[in-house]
Amino acid sequence: MSGLAIGFVILIVIAILVVVVSVVAYNRHLDKVAKGEERDTHSRLPEPGTTVDTVFKTVLIVIVSISFIILSSASGKIAALNSSLKNMEREQYFLSRELTELKYSLEQSSSVIDDSDCNIGDPDYSTLLVDVDYTVSLKKFSDTTKVSLDLNGTEIDLEKTGTGRYKASFKAGLFDDHQNASLNVTEGGVTTKEAVDFPEYLFWGSLPMPMFTCTFDSDMAGGKLKYSGSYCLMPDHLEDIEKVTVTYMTSGKDIKTLDITKETLNSETITLEKGLSLEKDLTFRTEIYTKNGFKIVEYSTMIFEAGYGDEDRTEIYDKNGRLLWKDDQYKMH
Repeated sequence: MSGLAIGFVILIVIAILVVVVSVVAYNRHLDKVAKGEERDTHSRLPEPGTTVDTVFKTVLIVIVSISFIILSSASGKIAALNSSLKNMEREQYFLSRELTELKYSLEQSSSVIDDSDCNIGDPDYSTLLVDVDYTVSLKKFSDTTKVSLDLNGTEIDLEKTGTGRYKASFKAGLFDDHQNASLNVTEGGVTTKEAVDFPEYLFWGSLPMPMFTCTFDSDMAGGKLKYSGSYCLMPDHLEDIEKVTVTYMTSGKDIKTLDITKETLNSETITLEKGLSLEKDLTFRTEIYTKNGFKIVEYSTMIFEAGYGDEDRTEIYDKNGRLLWKDDQYKMH
């Protein structure tokens, strides 16, 4: 039992003793009055009820005072703990950043690559291929060093163009996945494979992909999603855009479709209109039609109730409606 609990028990025991002594003394006083030994007038002994009430109030005041002191002390300790926790989180953040920088430095120091550059030309939309110029500089090399770029199992040899510098020009698929690209450096019969910074999908730098800047406020009231705000569609390669539409959706159902070609080409901000009957979310289905016949469709959940979200995805179609690429790995829950 803690010292505080023992103190409370002692306080209660003392209060009970005071009440018992008071009752016994008062009863003796009454007996003496009955026998004529004392007069009841101007008695200094309070009645038992008054004594109990006084003792109860006194004990209650003491307990409340002690509780207030304890709570004040606990609040101070909690504030100190919160401050210590924030300091620990801040230190953890800086430590994590330092570790990341250290890891990067170690990787750079152990890397055979000194520098690399990737230039992407204009795509051939009939073949869905694009010209790529890839250049790399090595830290260590010799006259017999051989270098090749590995794209999904396809090795592309690089030619030496200068001191430790190697280059290759080739065609690559506009929609091919290059996320596991690596550089193979062979020296003295030993090949070193190292990951390189190569675009995962080349079409991202060639097509007008949807990119939004938004300002939205929302709140659930009466089972409906209340909202306000604005948005601006800012894709690259505006010169390739033929038409742009955005469809407001909620719970997977279309509400309204707008032609926002002019606003997109002029980078204008669009205010979200009032009166849309939203349920748990507001999702944009943006469709960008290019002059080369491509259709880029993106589903983006813009406003949603906590714990609810639609599946965001991007799809690209050719002029014949054939699906060329789909990305549905980014989901909101």
